[in-house]
Amino acid sequence: MAAYNSDELFAKGRSASFDGNREKGRVYLMKALEKSPDYVEIRVFLARTYLWDDMPDKAKETLAPLLDQEPVDLGAAKVMFDAAYWNDDSETALLWANKGLDKNPTDKDMLINKAKALGDLERYDEGLEMLDILLQRFPGDKAVLSLWETFKTAMRANSITASASYDFYSKIFGNASLYSLQYGRRTSIGSIFLRANESNRFNTNGWQIEADAYPSIAKGVYAYLNYGFSPTSLFPNHRAGGEVYVSLPWAFEASGGFRYLYFGKDSGFIMYTGTLGKYYRSLWFSARVFITPDPAGASKSLGLQVRRYFSNANNYVGITGGFGFSPDFRNLQSNDGFSSSEIYKLRAWRIGADYQQPVGDRWLLLATVGYASQEYLFDVGNYVGITSCSVTARYQF
Repeated sequence: MAAYNSDELFAKGRSASFDGNREKGRVYLMKALEKSPDYVEIRVFLARTYLWDDMPDKAKETLAPLLDQEPVDLGAAKVMFDAAYWNDDSETALLWANKGLDKNPTDKDMLINKAKALGDLERYDEGLEMLDILLQRFPGDKAVLSLWETFKTAMRANSITASASYDFYSKIFGNASLYSLQYGRRTSIGSIFLRANESNRFNTNGWQIEADAYPSIAKGVYAYLNYGFSPTSLFPNHRAGGEVYVSLPWAFEASGGFRYLYFGKDSGFIMYTGTLGKYYRSLWFSARVFITPDPAGASKSLGLQVRRYFSNANNYVGITGGFGFSPDFRNLQSNDGFSSSEIYKLRAWRIGADYQQPVGDRWLLLATVGYASQEYLFDVGNYVGITSCSVTARYQF
């Protein structure tokens, strides 16, 4: 390497890093810094490679000479913004956005970053003021327009949601349907939802009313609460749920809680559940487990989910999969005769895909398709295939 100058080493380091060989790339970059310790662009890029590999402390250590400056170097501030923002620390991210803008008040990327942090902190009015200024400078910019639409949507406290789901059984059973109508409102302590469900399956009609709440407990901590009632055989007579979600460092989220289903006298049971999720760039990965205690041995089920977000949090495509009984997956639970000693022991597996797309700045459309294979209650060891599809429309106001 001795024959290469700093620019040549920098070029080789960038090329290796972008090709996925960041260890090799960092060797070139550190050698370049030895030759030119004041070469700011090399130092910033080296720090970013550490951030890509989830090594924020190394990134900050690399940037230390630039972070002590007043004002802070813009490139270094952008790396530190990403380190905080990816860690779901929007307060710190906003501080770094402001530090970077002290260096260059008109930098478009950092202005957008600041607006993102303000949005995460629900300071939408301030964020919209910034975005309006950006739209004057960059009319029609897709990133700015997308963020503007996201803020406008978030500021609307009410929503009406209608959905229709259909299940097509491969044999024995007739097709089934589920219709839902929901009202939602965002409040100062969290969101609440009231929902009515109507189902037709197995030549029987049934209905259910439900309420969901997502109260905020503390910064990075919120809860999920659910209660449902039905006097009909197609739904549990009572269902309830509670869960606490906690944001963890580096865009992880974990939760723990329970679901309770009661189908009649001596036929209620409780399931314990937990999740672990992780944001990575525009991807969301999540795994959920259900455990049902039983004298003969606990029953377990697992669900997996991956989402790829596009222009904003309301626009995504996802895939799902899992095995075992899940009380959150409605077509694996509602049937005459299910009881606490039977339903959660049924073996099943499922796969699915969904796509959500905003339409204008008030509508959201969601479409899902899926396939499940479920064990018969009356013929253990044999299975029925269930092909499902649903369409959901939400209007926000």
